[in-house]
Amino acid sequence: MLKDTADEIATILREYAEAAVDLNRDVADGLHRAMWKAAKEIIEDLAKPKDPKSILGTVTSVIGRARA
Repeated sequence: MLKDTADEIATILREYAEAAVDLNRDVADGLHRAMWKAAKEIIEDLAKPKDPKSILGTVTSVIGRARA
């Protein structure tokens, strides 16, 4: 009976660890996608402005979005 309980606990802990690894991978993938999207948006935004005042506004806007 004690061995059965230990086996059940071991199974539950293994399943919990596997779920944590999957969640960690999902979070890392989401972060990676968000970083690529942000980098592309920054490049697109910086390509648009024609004067220094616009560039400053774009950079400030991007930094503001990153903090939000």
